[in-house]
Amino acid sequence: MPGVRVISKRPMSEREVYEGQAIVRVRRNPWVMALSLSPLLLNFVFIAMAIATGKVASLVPCIHATLLGLFGALYAYRLNLWPSVAEAEVRADAKGLRVDSDLFVPVAAIKEAFVVPRPGEPPHVLIRRRGLQMPIELRVPDEGGGLRMLRALGFDASQTVARFRIMSRVKQQRGKVNALVVLTAMLSPALALVVTVMLAPAFVFLGRVLHVPGVQFLMLIPFLMMLALFSVPTHLLVGADGLLIKWLFWQRFIAHDQIQRVTRYDEGSSGKRYVGIDVVLHSGETIRLPVMQAAWDNGTVAMIHERVREAAHAWREGSAHTDASVLAQPHETTNAQWIPHLRALGMGALATHRTAPLLPDTLWRIVEDPSARPTERVAAAIALSGSIDDDGKGRLRVVAQATALPKLRAALDAVADETEDAALEASLNAMERAD
Repeated sequence: MPGVRVISKRPMSEREVYEGQAIVRVRRNPWVMALSLSPLLLNFVFIAMAIATGKVASLVPCIHATLLGLFGALYAYRLNLWPSVAEAEVRADAKGLRVDSDLFVPVAAIKEAFVVPRPGEPPHVLIRRRGLQMPIELRVPDEGGGLRMLRALGFDASQTVARFRIMSRVKQQRGKVNALVVLTAMLSPALALVVTVMLAPAFVFLGRVLHVPGVQFLMLIPFLMMLALFSVPTHLLVGADGLLIKWLFWQRFIAHDQIQRVTRYDEGSSGKRYVGIDVVLHSGETIRLPVMQAAWDNGTVAMIHERVREAAHAWREGSAHTDASVLAQPHETTNAQWIPHLRALGMGALATHRTAPLLPDTLWRIVEDPSARPTERVAAAIALSGSIDDDGKGRLRVVAQATALPKLRAALDAVADETEDAALEASLNAMERAD
């Protein structure tokens, strides 16, 4: 492919070096951003009017001008209208990302990176930096180039878990939402009465402070609670082993082998259009994940859909996994007894003329196989723990970073950190329940 050169190709836990010359850096148009903030200039007019007339009321429009300017700037920034583009030379490796000769971003300063498909044009690579640094957006010749750039930086689907904030889980259940609104309206007086009896002095005081009658203030509480539920985002974690959906105290893990397909949707609701993804399971269940209103989408839904597709591909690459039956827990053996048994297997201490020793490469294939059972992966990691060096521990942490299932990720981190056997035993117990 012209303009892109992959210098080296290495195993999953290592990095390749990516260099590209036919890359275009995409930035926000400064003129568009300045125009979007122009309503803020009206504040000087309103302040001058307040000084000239001596009326404080003349400052009230400042609130509207400020909100309009900030909202306009946010809208222009998200949609990146009429962007400024320029060709750039890009190099990505284990140290970081270099764009031309004036910008270097170390890997430690990168928060996350994604390939963003664009209809009618080549895909973009979005690199978000930690802190208040502006993201870097690069247009690459094709999707393969973008994926290689992510892999070189250590941020592709086989190396790290992608985290997305999407709309509240309440929005997934439209029928239940409507019922919740009606129920809240019906129960507000009763809830207000109950809370009044229980916490009357406190709410009477608040009512006086806010100049609102106590009972009326209490009747607002259910509606405020409902508004809070709508405002709490859902967290979607996409790993090489599956998807983890979290909202408040609820969470659900979906392994890739449960997923039949993932599609994008665009539908209208209450006069607005919402976009998101549908996760269709082999069981026939469809899990709808609304992401945002369509008017605010500038490739976010496509980016999430692409990341799920990449993670599923990483899972399929390991689907023909190595036979892990030799790691099976012996009958009537506790986990406390199994741990030293696994280490002995990994060290070759249990090998006989009939039983070949377990090679490290075999154990690594099981550990790095996202399609293997969680217990098998942890068992293989423990078997390796007696002989791996610091590089091996780093390799194990890379595997953990690409794992969405919390218990499995914690167990792999525990092995890499040489945690005591009691903690490993607890991790194995958790893995057995996860299986």
